Amino acid sequence: MVSMSAKSRWVILVLLVVSVASEAATSIRVIEPTGVHRDRAPVHTLLQLAEPVAVGTPFRLTVGGIVMPAQFRPANGSSESASWWLDFFTSCGPRERREFLIEYGPEIKPSPEQKGGHQLHRHGDRFVVSHAPHIDWTIPRDLAGFLRSVEFHPHEHLRPDSPGFFLEDRDGKRHRLGGENVKATVLREGRTTVALRFEC
Repeated sequence: MVSMSAKSRWVILVLLVVSVASEAATSIRVIEPTGVHRDRAPVHTLLQLAEPVAVGTPFRLTVGGIVMPAQFRPANGSSESASWWLDFFTSCGPRERREFLIEYGPEIKPSPEQKGGHQLHRHGDRFVVSHAPHIDWTIPRDLAGFLRSVEFHPHEHLRPDSPGFFLEDRDGKRHRLGGENVKATVLREGRTTVALRFEC
């Protein structure tokens, strides 16, 4: 899986699920486990709700009663889902634990999504993930070489003769990543996170 948000280590615990009339709530605890301060670091988790809800259901993320920007996306392509991806940014001190409340239902006023950030563009044999106006990542649909371009305007950061990404086995034999029979799937997309899955 390729996830276009900065890499971070977190411990995320889903604590409870409560349903009341047409609304429901669940909470998660985010723990900073490595003893470092994190400022607006990305967090993502796959929520498992008690029952499926319709795509388009409003979701809201709060901490201490404060509404936070968040990206909620269903984890499947059907009209209803009990599995939802949650992506957001938070700050934590070393070893700090923070509890977040997630409410959802037709009466809920949803969390805003961030206005700037990533955008996914589909172009035939490739994906382009843009964080305009700063940087574009070009990823081939067959994942051959892993990345085709990393353009930090106005400069390209990959050499034109780059052989791409290889895996080396225990015998020292090199295997180029991607190629024929690779299936590409968009797991989720939004301003906070774009996630692609490649299977072979």
